[in-house]
Amino acid sequence: MAQIYSSNHLSIDHFNDILIPEWTDQPLTSDLFKKELKIFLGHFKKLRPNGVLWLQEKFNFYIPQDLHQWIEKSIFEPQYKYGLRKLAFTVPRDQKAHLSIIDSFHQVNSVLQPRYFIHKDKALY
Repeated sequence: MAQIYSSNHLSIDHFNDILIPEWTDQPLTSDLFKKELKIFLGHFKKLRPNGVLWLQEKFNFYIPQDLHQWIEKSIFEPQYKYGLRKLAFTVPRDQKAHLSIIDSFHQVNSVLQPRYFIHKDKALY
């Protein structure tokens, strides 16, 4: 596994043609969340992986509804256009954060339909 990015809020690894971003437990604001997603998308476009596995165990940000459409148009649709079809998330400890992730897909009829896993080992294999 090779780390290609790291900040106080997000790290991104590359493994077997899968990008594996992992959130830290540092508090996020909407602006920081968007900034990190834009950075992630830049790496995604360069590498064009077959899959993305978001490690969310430490994710504790409740995604506000006003970001749902932005995430779809600015992050998920470009990934879909670059060929992404395999998207997965591990389940965060914070239930509200997890529900906000699910809502961000369902409320906008997302082009991507992710899978959810309890642990990264099950998601990777």
